[in-house]
Formats: sequence, C-alpha cells, structure tokens
Amino acid sequence: MIVRRIGFAAITLSIWALLVRAVLGVATHRTDWDGVLCGPWGCTPPLSVILACHAAWALTVFPAAAFAWRHLPGSAVIHLAKCLAFGSSFVLTVIATFAIYSHLRVELRPARYLGQRVAVDALAYVDLPVLEILFAASFLGVANAIFKRSANRGAPPKTA
Repeated sequence: MIVRRIGFAAITLSIWALLVRAVLGVATHRTDWDGVLCGPWGCTPPLSVILACHAAWALTVFPAAAFAWRHLPGSAVIHLAKCLAFGSSFVLTVIATFAIYSHLRVELRPARYLGQRVAVDALAYVDLPVLEILFAASFLGVANAIFKRSANRGAPPKTA
C-alpha cells in the first residue's frame, strides 16, 4: 500500500512539474499583445510573461487550496478562506496605494490614467501570488457553500 502511495505521489508531482514547465515555456513566445499594457509611465513586461507567471502561481496555489478543502473541516476551510482573502486584499491595497502615490507624484493630469495604472500594477505584480490566493479563497468559500460541508467533518462519530 505504501509503495502505491509513493508511486502515485511521484507520478502526480511529475505531471505537476511538467505542467509548470509547459506554462512557463509560454513566456518565451512573443505575440502582438506584448506592448499593449503601456501608459505615460512606460510599458509593463510582455503580456505572455505576465500570464505565464500567473499561470505558474495558479498551478501552485490551487492544488494546495483543493487539498485544504478536501482534508480540513468545513469551519476551518471558512476561516482559511477569510484569512487568505483578507491577506491578499491587504496586499492588493498596498499595491494600489503605492501605484496611486507614485502616479499622483509625477502625473500632470492625475485622474486620466489612475485606474489603468492601478490595474496594470496589480496585474504585473507577479512576485507573490496575490491574485491567485484571492481567487483560491473565493474558490474555498464558494465550494464550501455549494457543498455545505459540515463543521465536524473528519471528527470521530458521536456515540449515544
């Protein structure tokens, strides 16, 4: 039985590594969409690179979220989803605040590109999986609500 579990884990990890490698390989392809995200402050990295990084983070975050949803009790999943949503929302707020501050400091017409600048900065931030964690938290909350998992899942049955 243990050999079967080790074999399954090795195959799963190999498939995951191949998927991440394939997704990151997309970053080397150049498209007509590479220079689209530009403004008075300059351009972001190529869109294929940004999408490849976000997809690689998604391949890392979503299996962990699915594992947590599968193995944690319903109340723990709700608390985890709330903490993840709060944390990622806080980081996105910091990114937006910094974008607004740096935009207002240098731009002559502040309101013209402000929304675009905040959206581009949030999208181009790939150092941490902020957007992916926010989506994973949403997935955990929605999946828990749809399937109405009990709070005592995994606990031993009560005896009368």
